[in-house]
Amino acid sequence: MKNLFLWFFTFLLIFATSTSAIGQQIINISPKSGIQGKVYDLSVLASGSNFKQGITKAEFGDGITVTKVTVNSPTTLVLSISIANSAPIGFRNLKLSTENEIIEQVNAFEVFDLTGNFKASLELLQIETIKLIDLDPTNPKSAPILFFVRIFNDGVDRVLRVEVSLNSSAGYLGKISLKNKLVKENEVVQLTNRDFNLFDLNGTIGNEFLEAVKLRGTFPPDYYTYKLEVLNEKNEVIYGDDAGTLVSNPNYNPELIGPGNRFDMGVEKIQNPYPLFQWFGQTKTFNFSLYKVLPNQTPEEAIRNIPVYQTKELTSTSLLYPVSAEKLINNTMYAWQITGNIQSSKGNIAIPSEVFRFVYESGTQQGGGSGGGSETPKYVSKISIFPQVETIEPNESIQLNVVCFNEDNQVLIDAKPVFSLSPPDKGKITQTGLFTAGNNPSQVAIVIKVDKVTEFQVITIQSKQEVLSNRDWLINQMARQLFGIPK
Repeated sequence: MKNLFLWFFTFLLIFATSTSAIGQQIINISPKSGIQGKVYDLSVLASGSNFKQGITKAEFGDGITVTKVTVNSPTTLVLSISIANSAPIGFRNLKLSTENEIIEQVNAFEVFDLTGNFKASLELLQIETIKLIDLDPTNPKSAPILFFVRIFNDGVDRVLRVEVSLNSSAGYLGKISLKNKLVKENEVVQLTNRDFNLFDLNGTIGNEFLEAVKLRGTFPPDYYTYKLEVLNEKNEVIYGDDAGTLVSNPNYNPELIGPGNRFDMGVEKIQNPYPLFQWFGQTKTFNFSLYKVLPNQTPEEAIRNIPVYQTKELTSTSLLYPVSAEKLINNTMYAWQITGNIQSSKGNIAIPSEVFRFVYESGTQQGGGSGGGSETPKYVSKISIFPQVETIEPNESIQLNVVCFNEDNQVLIDAKPVFSLSPPDKGKITQTGLFTAGNNPSQVAIVIKVDKVTEFQVITIQSKQEVLSNRDWLINQMARQLFGIPK
């Protein structure tokens, strides 16, 4: 059990930092507190935002000056701030403005004075991805810092127990603890995940979560919350704090199949006024949105338009454009996007796919041959792919074969399939169907198009060497290295 929990907790803290989302809100700020007269760099993670370098501005109100805004991506930025010596004590709201887009967070940051009442804060670091293979068990000092706990003591010496627990939408998963920490009067103490040395796993939910991780080989997408509790010698909670992070490992973002393709590729033309939209993803439900694209719009600009059609909580990975929806307009470009839904303590959070575009051109639809009734139809009705492969090793190759049928279930020997990948950076495929997997664990769809018919096969890229249940010795080392625990 101990080794299993070490395995579980290593993965929990490693993957609880991969992020991406949609739906304009601030997900996390770190650090979220500071002391009068100090300067800080605050890491901000948002969802659905469109931050732009040189355009995005930030405001905290009285006593806090934002000296620099560094945009790392449309959803992440760093705010360099200076807190005045006379800054009022207490919470501040954060307002982020990007052109006409405004995102606000109430009580986003707290200002402390150097002395006063006992207080503590929990601050998460936003790290995109860390792999076990990147950790060196022989060098504990290389352990990544995942969070900080800052304790601001009052005028009394204290012996404290510090606990950080982790929760998902499924409930309480486990916690790490530090016992008998002596903090002197008016002392400011900073702890990291390396300083904790006790582990506790919630047997029921924790083990179910562990099995899910084993099954997927990666950390399930969810909104995970960290809860800090500081206890005194009487085991009484004297201060608490919490923070959260969205895990949407890129492997689990919905991937689009068709119609259309990315904005950096050639525009696909379709003639079917009721196209079949196809995608794949790991979340239980999906939202679909279709937009009209105006001239020279980027994907980010296109999905800000008023939707032509939207539907939510789809449980399948395909949608036939309904007859009741707004009719597609001839010679018009459209864009569409899927978001996978995650239920969390913060409500529903949507994980976005890329944006695909296509041009609709009305025309004569293919029919049942050229007349006479006896001629074998020449158009493709169904595509069959074999072998059906679910898992493949990184860099491994496999030959996929395609058979095309007409509506009478007859084989069409002259059909010419076109192969592609979604997403395209997860491997390589030739136009003869030879697929070579990429280096990293992920999921990829092999997409086959023949005439107006599209079929796909989803393959998981995962190394057998990453099945860690029989490598307890290594996980034990990794957990000790991750937290800096002595042997």
